[in-house]
Amino acid sequence: MERLFFDFKGDFQWASIAAIVAVFGALASLLFSFLSYHNTKKSILIQKEMDQKKIDADIISKSRMHWIDNTKMVTSTFITDSLSLGANMKMFTQKIIQLNGIRIEMSELHEKSMNKKLPQAERNKAKEVSQHWIDEGSKIFNKDMEERADEINELLKRLSNNFMLIKLNFSNNDENNTIVDLAFKIYEGLRRHSLTSGWDQMTSEKELIQSLRETEKVFQENSMNAEKFTEFLRDYYKREWEKVKTGK
Repeated sequence: MERLFFDFKGDFQWASIAAIVAVFGALASLLFSFLSYHNTKKSILIQKEMDQKKIDADIISKSRMHWIDNTKMVTSTFITDSLSLGANMKMFTQKIIQLNGIRIEMSELHEKSMNKKLPQAERNKAKEVSQHWIDEGSKIFNKDMEERADEINELLKRLSNNFMLIKLNFSNNDENNTIVDLAFKIYEGLRRHSLTSGWDQMTSEKELIQSLRETEKVFQENSMNAEKFTEFLRDYYKREWEKVKTGK
């Protein structure tokens, strides 16, 4: 050790001190470089993980936004069609009652036109009106009823399709099951009523009056169910948008 710091003449070797200091300096520099590299690598990994989490959150948010927009369109169309269908069913029944009244009136006019006790002018007028109904009026009325029946069938088809989409888009949990149940209540009520009502099935005045009462009841229940469904969806989508904001 003494030879390391003193020469053979006994003089102190400052160069040895400098060399030792240089060695320690190099070791310290190497250590700091290693620690700096380790910290930088760790920071990069942390930043990468944070970036990935942000990307994942953005993907989830965009997916949820797309899902919200899609299901909003489906449910709003479902509700609108259900209200339109209920109104069309009610109007269809009212038109059948109107047709029944016209038929009774035309039958009376026909009998009047054949009644020889009445003046000829009155008989001719009765015949003219009843014949006009046979030749033109009934055809126009029938065409209108066919168009109304087609509209009801189209609405039923759309309602059925959108109900299936609601079942497919809302997964199995308590809140989503409530949505499916509310939609089913609307769909099933209108579907069942469509099976029990019809043009040819209603013949007597008593049956027509009963059908109108049932249709009015279905119309009122459907309106209330649609309102309840709308209010539930309003609160539901508000909560879903809160999830989008937090990236859940």
